[in-house]
Amino acid sequence: MSDEKTTLTDFFKAIAEEKKKSGTAPIVEEKIVDDTPAGMNDYLSALKGDRSFIPEMLPESPVAPVQKPIKEQEDYLNKVDLRSNYVTQEDLNSHYKTFVERVQKQLTSLGGGGEKEFRYLDDVNRNTMTGNNNNWLLEYDANTQTVQFTTDPGPVNTLKFDRNHTQEEFPEVGQLSWSEQDQTLNLQHPNGVTQQIGQESYAYVRNKTGSTILNGTAVRFAGAEQNGTARLLVEPFQANNEFPSFYGLGIATEDIADSADGRITVWGKVRDVNTSAFNVGDILYVSPTVSGGLTNVKPTAPDNVNPMGSVLRVDSSQGEIFVRPNYEQQKNYGNFVSDSDQNMLLANTAQPIRLSTDLRAQQMQYLDSDRSKIQVFQSGLYAVTVNAQVTSTNSSSKNVYFWLRKNDSDLTGTTRLVTIVGNAVFTTFASTNTVSLDANDTIRHMWASTDATVTLQAVPATAFAPSSPSVKIDVTQAAL
Repeated sequence: MSDEKTTLTDFFKAIAEEKKKSGTAPIVEEKIVDDTPAGMNDYLSALKGDRSFIPEMLPESPVAPVQKPIKEQEDYLNKVDLRSNYVTQEDLNSHYKTFVERVQKQLTSLGGGGEKEFRYLDDVNRNTMTGNNNNWLLEYDANTQTVQFTTDPGPVNTLKFDRNHTQEEFPEVGQLSWSEQDQTLNLQHPNGVTQQIGQESYAYVRNKTGSTILNGTAVRFAGAEQNGTARLLVEPFQANNEFPSFYGLGIATEDIADSADGRITVWGKVRDVNTSAFNVGDILYVSPTVSGGLTNVKPTAPDNVNPMGSVLRVDSSQGEIFVRPNYEQQKNYGNFVSDSDQNMLLANTAQPIRLSTDLRAQQMQYLDSDRSKIQVFQSGLYAVTVNAQVTSTNSSSKNVYFWLRKNDSDLTGTTRLVTIVGNAVFTTFASTNTVSLDANDTIRHMWASTDATVTLQAVPATAFAPSSPSVKIDVTQAAL
């Protein structure tokens, strides 16, 4: 192929040569436009629609062509087969308008030389495009009339999730998708924890026990660790009355290694636990004998009674529990006795009633340093009852006084007395007082007599009756 450029004149010369060979070509001028840069520009401008076509630039045929009428909707150019039938000058004169319109339409459909990369378009805010904004969203800013990338889109009216979505076996942390099985959204947490939004609530905690807290372990509140952000500390809960019932928190929904953070279900399902020892529907309590364990046997006082949830599915490895802790605060109590005789040392002199044993106690104790004092660990309204066996070694009449002290101060209105007449006779004295106590307050009973021959005496067992202490003191929390 020649490297020389072909002009329009050459094009029409070729047409004429073909017609001459067939003997049908009329004699025409070979030049239809000036074969100069200016002439070519005029012709191309006309084709592009930038200016009108110049009719006088077309060559005239010596013989006026006889034009056949063309229907208005007929497109002659569609009939031309450029591979075998060439367009003559006469044809071009007859149909140049259709030809020019067709060329103009083709020119307008051609792609331009515009920008190929989206980020360099004029209406894109390139300041929001950095190397660190992978997976950012595109939004339109009406104020600047530009589009920009952001991690804070909105407000968004609604989001629609695919209800036919199949949960992956190992979904990515932070993934949110619809669960057709649970009819809610699933939020994926670390360590394989999947939270059903609206159906489960977690407490984010830290384990500092020195051992791993296993999935399905009942835990209690154990303080907080200050590390910039205070983190709730937990330990396995044992309902043996060592801690108040309301310390119960929930059940671990994952294995939490020592010094690691994890999640405790406080409402909702815990899966993949061993429930083979229970039945569907069983109420599960915190175990009083196994730390962190669960039992379907209700504990009794003095053990804590902490319902933690119920069994949904029985299986040795894929069991399910619905967690619903009951934090009802149990009322506290204590039963204290003295198994020894207590003698009045001096007449008309106050002295404390001493205790030797607590038969049972919840959230209270008698102090080893002063066995006459009982200390409560929680505030509340308490009923304090004293029951004493009083006797005398002479037959004269004497009065015996009993009253209550709070934090070493006498309580007005609590004094009661009994009169004893006779030698070696027994009189039982009982009195109840109600007192409001704060946490760690102490109470103790005092007594005195107008005669030093009075004794609080324990009774030994006989063949027909058990033994009896010299004094019994019962403390019961009447209200929280």
